[in-house]
Amino acid sequence: MAELLSILQVAEIATKTSIQLYDFFSTITHAPQEIRGITRDINSFNTLVCNLTASLKSPDVRAIIENDLEITNAIESLKEPIGNSRKTFEKMEEKLRPHLKEDISSSEPPKGNGDAPAQQRRLSRTDVKWYFKRKEVYSLLGEMERNKVTFGDAMGYVTLLLSFKTSAIMKANSAATGPKPQDATIKTPFDDDAGSALIRFAETASTLPQGSLSDSKPLVDTRSSMVEPEETESQLTDTLIQAVKIGSLPLVKASLEKANINGQDRDGRTPLSFAAELGHVQVTELLLARGAIVSIRQYSNHRQQGSSEPLRESGRTPLLWAAAKGNSAIVHLLLQYGANPNARSTSGRFALQEATMNNNVDIVKLLLQYKADANARSYNFVRSLFVFGLFVHLINTRNIHSPALFCDAT
Repeated sequence: MAELLSILQVAEIATKTSIQLYDFFSTITHAPQEIRGITRDINSFNTLVCNLTASLKSPDVRAIIENDLEITNAIESLKEPIGNSRKTFEKMEEKLRPHLKEDISSSEPPKGNGDAPAQQRRLSRTDVKWYFKRKEVYSLLGEMERNKVTFGDAMGYVTLLLSFKTSAIMKANSAATGPKPQDATIKTPFDDDAGSALIRFAETASTLPQGSLSDSKPLVDTRSSMVEPEETESQLTDTLIQAVKIGSLPLVKASLEKANINGQDRDGRTPLSFAAELGHVQVTELLLARGAIVSIRQYSNHRQQGSSEPLRESGRTPLLWAAAKGNSAIVHLLLQYGANPNARSTSGRFALQEATMNNNVDIVKLLLQYKADANARSYNFVRSLFVFGLFVHLINTRNIHSPALFCDAT
């Protein structure tokens, strides 16, 4: 109970702050595109946190999730990214406010309902201090982007966990009988609306007998059997990874009898990571069906073994590997199983950027269909609209007409 009340308090404060900040930033005129885009990020943040707050205020929702330690811990993990995002928004306002002045030329006419018009502000071109302070502002924009990614990942993990649990309950309640399915997961696209997912889970869980949730075990059993004494876990993981590299389904299935499907090598790479990189579609589908975690990042290691571009490859997810290597079928599979289309590597690169740089129209289309952010900024503050401009050129040179894909880029 204490953990849920704590996250609820943080979420309520963040909701109030984000509304105030949205009102502030939406009045700024003649600002760089990057600063005007802050209102979009704040609005998205506010929507998600509001939904989370509303769900956690429901006594029925709290009564059900308090009996599931796995969900409680996942929700508790949201506290830090929510708090960090709120603090960064406040820092941005603090840095900008001294350099804004009233914009008389953009004053809004009086509203019909009698409310006073919103005071428009703009960055003063004669403010010398702004030219020295703007570097700090742009640094905060990079911090905001990192916080946005962390917050999205955390919310996405909670949503995916709840989707799996909801599906498991629905299967348990199904009248159909038969052997237990071998597949451990369901296909569910990435979604970061944890609040709505909590409501759906609570509604589904209310159909279970009282007390059954508290006795439940983790949904995805990542180990098919216990590790035998003569083989260490790292050795079993290496054996599985070698089978994945070969692309042999029988060898992979045999290795999964003992190995941890989410085991990581010395660089933090999982079997799914290698399958995505090497383009083994059937192996990838098997690993996903058996419960491989779709968005595990490899370690942020700039000295990775055998890597030709350690800085670029550090911290990649399986989706980033698949996009970078042009494996469109695997990109589609990963997105179907809930991969975050906006996940970043350590250097801030994202799948849409990788696909565009590699002139891969099919992958760019897939990523946009699964809500990849065309307006995302990399950590060094390169906006993806610049990358997207390259993609527009690619579309034109290949005589492909897909105007609907660009509706979110304006």
